[in-house]
Amino acid sequence: MKRLLTLILIFLLIVPVFCVTAAAASADFTVEDGVLIAYSGDAADITIPSEVYRIADGVFENNTAIKSVTVPSSVTEIGDRAFSGCSSLSSVKGGEQVYTIGVFAFDGTPYLTLSQDEFLTLGKALLWYNGDESEVTLPDGIAAIAPYAFLRCQTLRSFSANSGLSVIGEGAFYECTHLSSLSIPQSVKFIDAYAFSGTPYQAQAGEYVILGDGILIAYNGISSEVSVPHLARVIAPRAFYENTQLTSVKIPSSVYSIGKQAFAQCTSLSSLSLSAGLVHIGEEAFLNCKKLKELSLPQTLSLVDKGAFLNCTGLEELSLCGKSLAVSYGSFAYCTSLRVVLMSADVASIYDKAFDKCQSLKAVSVSDETVKISASAFEECPLFTLSASKNSFAASALSRVSSLDSVKGDSDRDHVLSVLDATTIQKYMASLKPLTDEGKAAADIDYDGYVTVMDATRIQKILAHMV
Repeated sequence: MKRLLTLILIFLLIVPVFCVTAAAASADFTVEDGVLIAYSGDAADITIPSEVYRIADGVFENNTAIKSVTVPSSVTEIGDRAFSGCSSLSSVKGGEQVYTIGVFAFDGTPYLTLSQDEFLTLGKALLWYNGDESEVTLPDGIAAIAPYAFLRCQTLRSFSANSGLSVIGEGAFYECTHLSSLSIPQSVKFIDAYAFSGTPYQAQAGEYVILGDGILIAYNGISSEVSVPHLARVIAPRAFYENTQLTSVKIPSSVYSIGKQAFAQCTSLSSLSLSAGLVHIGEEAFLNCKKLKELSLPQTLSLVDKGAFLNCTGLEELSLCGKSLAVSYGSFAYCTSLRVVLMSADVASIYDKAFDKCQSLKAVSVSDETVKISASAFEECPLFTLSASKNSFAASALSRVSSLDSVKGDSDRDHVLSVLDATTIQKYMASLKPLTDEGKAAADIDYDGYVTVMDATRIQKILAHMV
């Protein structure tokens, strides 16, 4: 017996003991349409599922259990704060195709703070610069500079990049207080907000600061009336943010995109001229521009992004046209003075809450070709009427808008304001056709308590865009 115990003891001493680290199970990941939106596990080592192309904002934020992450080649985007606060995360493997990295994606991780690499890269993106050189040339193969990659790098005086770089993230060189020399190639197509804020270069670059492929990143002038130069092709996010002296802006045909919050909080802006050539107006681009009264959008426009004109409370008239134009969520929400909206044949889609709480909105003329109108597009617009030709795509779309049960003027209750409603009222006045109580309430478009020939006349004027 003693011999057996001795053999067991010897076996335990000479056979190595392997420590097994828990790995994440596939059930711990919630993936929707290729986007990883949640993680419920507590494993130390995780491998992102191969069907993921984007890791959403904050998915692993403050997860202190994670020590290593393997990122498959399918992933191209890592969202804001995705791994922020993961205080045990020291290893990130793979990620060869990562191109976009969000703000503070790895903030507070040993992977970032303990790295000894001069250029810490992940896939095609430069995540962080650890060096202390005064002159820096970006290595070949880097396509994007992540947000705040050179944050407050006080030794940096000169920076250059070769062609191949295409994106410079938010605040990339923020408060590099000695950076006075820049060489940015034309391959750069996007520069996010505050990329060079607090640098001598931006402060001394002249009235209009234009970099890369015609990207206007800042305005250093003092004039209240601005004509954007034709050298500009893109107006970067927040380029004119909170410029409260600005009263007039003319944007030339060379500009095809206006970035997120580019003119937000320009509370004195009362005149805006947009030229043909413009394709995209970014999120909240004109947020709280409360003195804008009239707006005409060019026919080249394809997208009015989320909240683009949110809370422009002075806006009264809007002419919408564009190239298969999509009007996004809340684009004109809270435009409380907006009375009339005219839409051309090229407006294709009007999405959720696009005109939410436009409480003065009375007349909306919808193009016959408009094929998608969200049920909440005109939510809480108590006075408005909509018009479209009978049997058109728009009429079919309007029939699905929930608030149309109370559309004024719709005397025949077919959910569409048309010439037939005026005819129905005329027949009713001549005792040739009865009206239901709901039809009578809808027919009283002038709110005088009666159904009269004046109601029929007003409907005809609305359809002719005379009111």
